[in-house]
Amino acid sequence: MSKLQEQLAELAHDQWSGWMEYLFGKCIDYKPGKVQAEEGAVVIPRWAVERWVRQAGTKYCDLSSLEQDSDRAEADKFLAVFRTAAKQLQAELDKYRWIPVEERLPEKEGYYLTKYKGDGRQKLNKKAWIRAYPFWGIFKENWIYKRPTKYSITHWKPIILPEGE
Repeated sequence: MSKLQEQLAELAHDQWSGWMEYLFGKCIDYKPGKVQAEEGAVVIPRWAVERWVRQAGTKYCDLSSLEQDSDRAEADKFLAVFRTAAKQLQAELDKYRWIPVEERLPEKEGYYLTKYKGDGRQKLNKKAWIRAYPFWGIFKENWIYKRPTKYSITHWKPIILPEGE
């Protein structure tokens, strides 16, 4: 089960629970008479049955603006869950994106994946040591490239290992 699935299931349950509370709040206690019912039974008033049957048989686009507003309020609850999930997903994806050096440089020294251009071609370095302070450059196999050179780094990203490694 995913976290998103659990959040949506909780929301669906909350909506169902809210509907049941509303429905039972409109019902009246059963009074013994022509129809047999169990003790504690309730009756849905005729006006409510007629209204809900009409609404259930009506396409959304044909509902009144007040009825549509009620459905929109429920849809907004789902959208809030999806927006939160989308922000979390974007934050996770941002960990893996190529960062242009013009945007920012790494804050710490370490190994990073780098892209650089040289001789007019974009190239991918599998791994390079980037020293962020006091000057910016890469160190690999005793070669030092300082910006700007003909082999200028254009993008970098952290090396992210799988969980537990």
